[in-house]
Amino acid sequence: MYYSFKHEFLINNSYTYQMTEEKLQQNHEIKKLRIVILGYNNFTTSIIQKFHEESSSVSIICDLEKIPPVHKKNFLNQNNINLHQITNSLINDFSNVRIKESDLFLAVTDSDLLNLMAIQISQNIFHIPKNKAMCIISNEDLAKIYINIGIKCINTSHVITENISNELNRQ
Repeated sequence: MYYSFKHEFLINNSYTYQMTEEKLQQNHEIKKLRIVILGYNNFTTSIIQKFHEESSSVSIICDLEKIPPVHKKNFLNQNNINLHQITNSLINDFSNVRIKESDLFLAVTDSDLLNLMAIQISQNIFHIPKNKAMCIISNEDLAKIYINIGIKCINTSHVITENISNELNRQ
């Protein structure tokens, strides 16, 4: 399956992303996603679980020592998951994982500033389209600023409060 992302503008200038399934036929074969993820945490494992079957490859750039041994062993046993040690140079890290060939880049580290810098490097140096690169931002004010300049940010606080609000409105 090929997933594309479309966004909806919500209250407070925040975006949420809805995945829409699109089958892409090319020579009678379904194109699979090539995903690059910067950072390892619960977001990373959720993304892998969601897209494992649909992806031709998932490359994770992170501090490999932070991956629990059981997860590392599981990842290494799967052909389409590649682990890469993060260095002091995102440019080199992105070159090593061939980010230009990716269908989707996600920055999900615990650092808002690192995530924002990674998105800017991916877009301005590696020419990743704006709709193919997004990051997780905890700081709602910072997310609003970057959303206004065209960077795709998912503000975790906003998403949680929106989900709670939606649940309350359903009752």
